Amino acid sequence: MDVGVLFQKAAKYAAEFRRSVADRPQRPAQDYAQAVAAFSEELPDHGAPADIVLDSLVAKAEPGLHMPTGSRFFGWVMGGSHPAGVAADFLTGAWGQNAGNHVVAPSAAAVEAISARWLLELLDLPRESSVGFVTGATMANFTCLAAARGAVLRAVDWDADSQGLFGCAADHGCYRR
Repeated sequence: MDVGVLFQKAAKYAAEFRRSVADRPQRPAQDYAQAVAAFSEELPDHGAPADIVLDSLVAKAEPGLHMPTGSRFFGWVMGGSHPAGVAADFLTGAWGQNAGNHVVAPSAAAVEAISARWLLELLDLPRESSVGFVTGATMANFTCLAAARGAVLRAVDWDADSQGLFGCAADHGCYRR
């Protein structure tokens, strides 16, 4: 199958799903056990055509999806997927870049640098501040906790980066009650 036709088909499925969110219950139509049953099959001996795999994925996955992009979803706090972000995510997936540094992926590194500059400006933070982008909420929370730990320890004259965490005990004032 032509890659353009395949991508158009995926985009059509995505658009149909997003258009239908307002008319669906916010909860999945099937539970985990039913989803496992839907996906359970023997490991195939050969690959299937990409469009058939896509059709199967949509048919098996959609009944087990929440509708967190809908106006009636109040389940938990998570980032909504704005259509522009979904489209950009689709492109970044299609481009398949390793965005690890500016030599390997100059465009990805440039977008990250400009986004960091904009964030500092938007939040009116010192322009020399460091900005890091993480993979999601879990890593964001982990990063914030590590930064907070560093700030608390610096307040009692303990530099965990150079001194480590071992040795920072009550006698150094690291643990206050």
